[in-house]
Parts: sequence; C-alpha cells; structure tokens
Amino acid sequence: MMASASTMPLLTTVVFGYTILIYLLRKRHDKFLESTPYPETAADCHKFTSRYIYGDFNFIAVKSLEFGLFKTYAIPSISKLLYSTRELVERCGRRYDDTDLLIREFLEHDPDEPRAVASIDRMNFIHSKYKISNEDYLYVLSVFIVEPIRWVERYGFRYPHDKEKHAIHLRWKIIGEQMGITDIPASYAAMEIYLDRFEEKNMVYSEFNVKVGTSTTNLFLSILPEKVRPMCKPAIYALCPPRLRKAMGFPDPPTLLVVLIDASLKIAGCFVRFFMPPRRLPKFRTSREPVAVSKNTLLYPKFNPFNKTYEKGYKISELGPESLSSCPLTREK
Repeated sequence: MMASASTMPLLTTVVFGYTILIYLLRKRHDKFLESTPYPETAADCHKFTSRYIYGDFNFIAVKSLEFGLFKTYAIPSISKLLYSTRELVERCGRRYDDTDLLIREFLEHDPDEPRAVASIDRMNFIHSKYKISNEDYLYVLSVFIVEPIRWVERYGFRYPHDKEKHAIHLRWKIIGEQMGITDIPASYAAMEIYLDRFEEKNMVYSEFNVKVGTSTTNLFLSILPEKVRPMCKPAIYALCPPRLRKAMGFPDPPTLLVVLIDASLKIAGCFVRFFMPPRRLPKFRTSREPVAVSKNTLLYPKFNPFNKTYEKGYKISELGPESLSSCPLTREK
C-alpha cells in the first residue's frame, strides 16, 4: 500500500503532463482551421473534407455515412427502386463496396485528378439508367452533407468548425451540380432544413424499406461471430432515430441500451480529446498514386470494411451493377 501510495504523485504528474502534451499537439494541429481561408473552390474544399472525414473524425464520420445511406433506404421511392435492382438483396456486400469505393474515389482524391473525374462519370452513367426524381437525389445529397456534421456534433472530440461545415456543403454542392441536381440549398443551414422537412414528409413505412434494410443490417453484423449477431441487432436499432426505426419496421430497443450506447460514444469522444494524439495522415481506403485512369486500370483498396469483394483489384469503369457494361471515361477522349 505504501509503495502504491508513493507512486501516486508520479503517476498523477505523468498523466497531467501527457494530457498537456495532447492539448498542445491538438492546438498545433488545429492551426490549419484558423489560418486557412474559407474554401471557395472544390480544390479548397478537398483540403478540409479529406481531413475532416478521413482524418480527424474518421470513425465517426465514416459510420455517419454508413448510417446515412441506411436512412435513405427508409424512403419508399428510393427503397422500391433499390429493391427492383436486386443489388441490395442479392449482392449487398458488393453493392456496399461499389458505392463506398466510388464515393471515396472522388472524396479522397483532388477533384481534378483523373480518377476522381472518372468516378463521378461512372456514377452518373449508372444513375442515367434509372428514373430518379430530383427530390430524391437532393435528399441523398443532404444526407451526405448533414449526417457527418451531426454525428460529430454529438460524438466528436470537438465541435465542427464553421469552415468545415461550409467546405462539406460546398464540396457536395459542386458534386451535385456535376450530377445534374437542381435547386440545391445554398448553405449548410438551409440543407439541414431541407433534410428534416423531407424526412418528416417522406420517411414512412414500406415493405421495400424492410427488405433492403434487413439485408443491410445483416451486412453491418457480418463482421461479428455468427452466434452473437442476433444479440447485437438491438445495438443497430439503438443507433437509429425513432422515425427511422418506425419506417424500417424495427422494434424499439430497450431505453437503457440506447442510453448506454449514446453515453459510450460520447465517452469515447472525450477519451480521444484528452488522450489520443492527432492523426498525422488521413485513413484512406483508395491507393494514393494519382494514376491516369483508363478502362483497364486496376486499382487496389487498402482495406475492406466488410467483404473482400475487390481483393484482386477493381476498375472504376466496372464498379456498380453487373448488369451495366463499363462506361467510357471522360479522360480517355
């Protein structure tokens, strides 16, 4: 006991000194936010968004996008179309990887890089084969803008900077314009209002919601041992807002579980703030070399969140439904 008591002052000093070191490292790291002007171009936005989504808030921001996509499946007009393609029902793992890699190709790389341009071309080619309303396009766009901000506001180790909100909105606004989406709200605040009003009006129960939602839930659980998956389903339900649960036909989880998961994520944010040094480099899934993309360019993901769909590589021009032939890429002209 005496030896233990004698080490307490030293231990306290070490912990205090370490937290001061983490504070100073974060202050130096965050000088970027204070010293860099508000972004005005896609290239300016990229400096903020890649750092925000894949650097400072990699885990929270990526999970927010995963659950954000999940929210779009609770819109009957969207889930009905997705179910009709059978992609999310019969090839959910591949469908996730196709979507994730296409998005990462244009978010993880400079907007003018050939592979970023090629991924947007491929996305537009796929979407051109389906009848999608501007309203639905705009809702999905709003999810990608708003959810990473809201999740970080709730669970992040710091609050998002106004420049980051502006950058995320502007970057996706430019992407939306490249997709041909019209009537895009002019600010982040206006986009938040659009999202909330759209969900209040359109997020309602549908059998198609249930079908695509069930297969996606099973994908989320696939990283766990098979025997414990049924026990972990309530945790996914707990992360869903009440309106989303109702639209998906999910049962309400125990209130205590909702509170525990919410508190655990907030505690994790505090731990990161005081005890984890800033991430030096963003955690990108796509390879770093800015290759000149052609139809035959083979690329390799750095990691696989769920399935190893593209362990042997992928081509941007072939991402998406197998039923669609590869599209010509703009940079090949």
